[in-house]
Amino acid sequence: MMAVVGVSTIIASSTSLFSIEKNLGAVYLVHLGTKLSREKFNVDLRQAQLPVTVPAAFQQAIFVDGFNPTTAKRIAGALPDLGGPLTQ
Repeated sequence: MMAVVGVSTIIASSTSLFSIEKNLGAVYLVHLGTKLSREKFNVDLRQAQLPVTVPAAFQQAIFVDGFNPTTAKRIAGALPDLGGPLTQ
């Protein structure tokens, strides 16, 4: 998690790296959309999954959010504000 925060801080401080990351993300999303539109879906409603329990959904949300670079950027941006001034 700390590595994600460190990399996110470096990317957030560099305009060119942020632009590269943003453009690569856009290209990746276009790739995923193209790949998804070419696939055929066979949906069988008889094999439906059981509903997810609340603890399992919470655990999955924490896991996904923990590895989300956007979340790490927001946390890294908020950390200096939480500590207050270093000298008085």
